[in-house]
Amino acid sequence: MKYTLTVLTILLHGFLFAQYEAANWYFGENAGIHFNSNTGEVTALLDGRIDTYEGSSSISDENGNLLFYTDGTTVYNKNHQIMESGLFGNSSSTQSAIVVPFPGDENNHLFYIFTVDTIESSGDTSQGFNYSIVDMTKNGGLGSVISKNKNLLAYSSEKLSAIVKDCETQSIWVITLSTASGQNDNLAFNTFYAYSITADSINTVPVKSIISSTITERRGALKFSPDGTKLVSANVGDGLFLYDFNTETGVVSGQKQILIQGTTGNRSYGAEFSPNNKYLYIHASNDYNGLDSYDSTKHTSALLQYDLDADDISNSQVILDNRNLFRGALQLGPDGRIYRALASTYDTGLPYLGVIENPNAAGTNASYKHNAIDLGGNNSTQGLPPFIQSFFNQKIDIIHASDGIETSILPLCTGKTYTLQADEITNADYYWTFNGEKLENQSEPWKMEANQEGLYKVLITPDSATVCELLEGEAYVTYYDIPVANPANNITDICDFNNDDTETINLTINDNAILGNQSNEEYQVVYFETLADAESDTNAIVAPSNYQNLFQTQDIYARVENLNHTSCYDITTFSIQLIDTPTLETQDLSQCDTTLPYNDGLTVFNLNTAIVSSDADITFYETNPETTAASPITSSNSYVSTTSNQIIYARATYNKTGCYTDQTFTLTAQDAPVLTETAYYCTGTEVTLNSGTLNSEIDNYTYQWFIDDTAILGATQYEYTTSPVGNYEVAITEKATKCVTLKTFNLEESGPATITSIEVNDLRDINTVTVKANGLGNYEYALFKDGIAYTAYQSSNYFTNVYPGHYIVKVKDTKNNCGITEGHVDVLGFPKFFTPNGDGYHDTWKIDNESQTLVLRSTILIFNRYGKLVKELRTTDEGWDGTLNGRPLPSDDYWFTLTLNDGRTFKSHFSLKR
Repeated sequence: MKYTLTVLTILLHGFLFAQYEAANWYFGENAGIHFNSNTGEVTALLDGRIDTYEGSSSISDENGNLLFYTDGTTVYNKNHQIMESGLFGNSSSTQSAIVVPFPGDENNHLFYIFTVDTIESSGDTSQGFNYSIVDMTKNGGLGSVISKNKNLLAYSSEKLSAIVKDCETQSIWVITLSTASGQNDNLAFNTFYAYSITADSINTVPVKSIISSTITERRGALKFSPDGTKLVSANVGDGLFLYDFNTETGVVSGQKQILIQGTTGNRSYGAEFSPNNKYLYIHASNDYNGLDSYDSTKHTSALLQYDLDADDISNSQVILDNRNLFRGALQLGPDGRIYRALASTYDTGLPYLGVIENPNAAGTNASYKHNAIDLGGNNSTQGLPPFIQSFFNQKIDIIHASDGIETSILPLCTGKTYTLQADEITNADYYWTFNGEKLENQSEPWKMEANQEGLYKVLITPDSATVCELLEGEAYVTYYDIPVANPANNITDICDFNNDDTETINLTINDNAILGNQSNEEYQVVYFETLADAESDTNAIVAPSNYQNLFQTQDIYARVENLNHTSCYDITTFSIQLIDTPTLETQDLSQCDTTLPYNDGLTVFNLNTAIVSSDADITFYETNPETTAASPITSSNSYVSTTSNQIIYARATYNKTGCYTDQTFTLTAQDAPVLTETAYYCTGTEVTLNSGTLNSEIDNYTYQWFIDDTAILGATQYEYTTSPVGNYEVAITEKATKCVTLKTFNLEESGPATITSIEVNDLRDINTVTVKANGLGNYEYALFKDGIAYTAYQSSNYFTNVYPGHYIVKVKDTKNNCGITEGHVDVLGFPKFFTPNGDGYHDTWKIDNESQTLVLRSTILIFNRYGKLVKELRTTDEGWDGTLNGRPLPSDDYWFTLTLNDGRTFKSHFSLKR
C-alpha cells in the first residue's frame, strides 16, 4: 500500500504539480500576469515582448518559474530575448500555439510547440498544423529550438487544444479541426485530428473523427474539459458545438449544438470549462465587421454560462455580462478562476482582464468581475495562452466553505485557527505541507489545523492507488486583523417632528467615534437593529445616514468589519431616543392694501392672528429659520409685508427641550382693484368725472381725487369737474373694510370735423361723392337734398348711385357729440337720349345742373359720329332740339365735350331718337 520515496518524488515533480507550469502568462500588447503559488495573488507582468492580436502560449517550470513564451511565430526565452523566429503560427490565429512538455521528461528539458496558421491572404500561404521542439538544456539553460515547423497537416483551422491521455505514462492528446483530407477543401472543416504524444514520439497518424456538421469558420476556440471527457468547439460564424471525448481512443463523438439566445452577442469565440467540469463558459460577440468597425460602440459581447448537466443545455443559459466589447478568449487559471480577454475593437485592446471568481458555482453566483485585473498599462487584446487542460483538473475541497462554493482561498481573522479537512479514506496516506515544507500528521491525518499565513497542501494516496488516482487539496491562508468597535455616543434628544415615534436619523455620525484611529480605508462600520443580525451579518441597515427608527427609544448595534475579510469584526451598541415636538397650526392671512402708495404689495399685518393653535412659544421669520441667515421678526403685531404674496415662517419652540415645529403661512396684500374709464370732452370745454358709485351707496365710501398721482386738495366728492389737463384717478375707500378701489380716467378730446374736400365723380351712369374730413372726433356722414336726408348717417365717407342735383354734406361727431359740419356739392348729369318729336317730353338735350353753381367755362360742343360739329350750346340755352340750321338731324349717336369751372373736363355721347 505505502509508496516509496521514489513514488513521492513522482508526486512532487509530476503532473500533480503541473498547474504551476501555467504560472506566467504573456499575451496581447506586451501584457502578462503572474500567479503566486504561495499567496494566490495575481499581479501584472510588465516585461513581455510579444504583441499579438490573438493567440499566444507560455510555459513555466513546476515551481512557477518562466521558461519561454511565444505568439506562434517568435519564441522568447525567460530573459525576454528571441530564442527563435519563423514558426508557422500566426499572431492573428485564435489559438496560434500551445506548449506541451515531453511526456516522461521528469527534468522538464524538452517541450513541443504546436502551431496553427490563420486564413490565407494575398501572397500568404496557409502553413497548416506544425510542431517545433525546444531543448532547455541549450544556451546555458535559456533554451533553443532544435527542430522547427514539422508539418502534421497541410491545412487546419485556428483551433488547438491538449489533454492528458494517460497520467501513468504522461502521454498527451493534441487535437485540431481540419478538412476530411487535411488539405484546403474550400474551408469544409468536418474532421477532428487527434495526435497521440508519448515519451517515444508523436504518432503522425492521427485519430480522425468526422463530425455531422461542416464548419466553414476557422475562427474560435477549441477546449477540453479539465477531466478530458468533453470538447467544445466555438465557431464564430457557424455555431457552438459540444462533443464527448474518449481519452483512451482519441475519438470525438456525440455532437450537440448549443444555441445562444437573448443577446446580439451570439457568435461564439472564447470558451472554457469550470474546474469541476459542470459548467461551460462562452465569450460571444456580434462579430461586427462594417467599415466603421473601429467604432467600439458597434461591438457587443456577452459572457454566458451553460449547465452541462441540464436536460436542455441551451435553455440553461445565464448571461453573466453583456456590454459594448469586442470578442475575446477565456482561460482557466491555476487558481481555479477563469480569465477573460478584453478589447474594444480588433485593433484596440484594454488594460484589464475580466475574472469569473467562482466558476464552479451556478448562475450569477459564479461572480463575474469586469476590469478585475489591472495589467499595469499594457493592453489585453483578443487572446490568452492555452495550456494542457489537465493542468487545471479540480482538486479536492479541504476548506468546505459555509456558502457551499468550492474554493482554495481561506481568509482567517488574527488569532483564529481553522481545521482543514479532506475526505476520510480508509488506509490512505495523507501528506500535508505548508509552503512546501512537510507537516507532521495529526491524530486524524485527514485533518490539519491552519494557524499560519501561507499555502497548505495535502496529497492523498489511497490504498493501492496509481499515480492517476492521487488526490490533492490546497488552501491559501491569509490572516486579517480583527478591528475594535470603540464605544459609541448615544443619540438622544432627537426631535420627533411629526410626533409619530419615527424620524430620519443619521447613524453614521458615530462612525468616527466607533472607528477611533482605525482607517476607514481598511475598516467599515455597518449598523443593525438586533444583536443577532449584527453577529450573523444579516439585515444590515441599508441607508444608515437616513435611518428610520422603529421605536421612540431603540438600541442600535454597530459592527466594525475588516474590508478585506468582513468576518473579522467587533460589535458595540448605542441607543437612540426621540422626544415630542410642539403642535402648531397656522392659517394664511389676506387683507387689502390700505397704505399709500396703493398696490405696492406692502401693507400692515398682525402675524399673531395667523396662529390657529399651538402649545409653545412662537417666533416669526421672513426666511427659513433652518438657515443661518434667518432673523426673528421683532414686531409681529404690526408687520409690514415686503411683497404682495409673502411666505412667513412660524416656529413653535419648547424652551426646555429646544424641540420645535415649523410651519409656513402666506401673507397676501390684496391689490386695490383698478378700474379704467374713458372720459370724453369737446375742445374748449370742462369735463365732469364720476366715481361710478351707485347713488344709493355714495355715503358708504370716501373719495380722494388725484392728478398725476398727487392728491387734489379738497377733491373728496364722488364727482369731480375740471379742465381736461393731466391724468386723473380717484381712490374709493369702503368705510367698513378700509379696502380701496382705484379708478383711473383716460381723457379723450373730441370736436367738430373740418371738411377738407368733396370729390365728385358725376356725368356717369353711377355718380359717386367722397367727403374728406379730419378732426379729433369719430365721424359719420350723410347727404341732404332740399332739407331732407338723401342718405342716413353712415361711417363711410363714400356715397354711390348719387342722382344729379344739389346736396348738403353733413359730417357728425359721434365720439362726444361735439357738433355737425356742413358742406355743399353739385352732382351733374345728362340724358342718355332725347326725342325731339314735339310731344313735350324729352324734346331737347342739355346738361342737368340743378343749382347752376357750376358755371361752364365754355359752350358745350356737340358732334355727329363723323366728328362734324353740329351744335354749340351756351350755358343759358334751353337745350339742343336736334336740328342743324333748322333742319332735323337723323336718329344717331352724338358726342359732346364740356369744361367746368372747377377745371374738370368731360367727354361722352348720347342718342337722338325720332
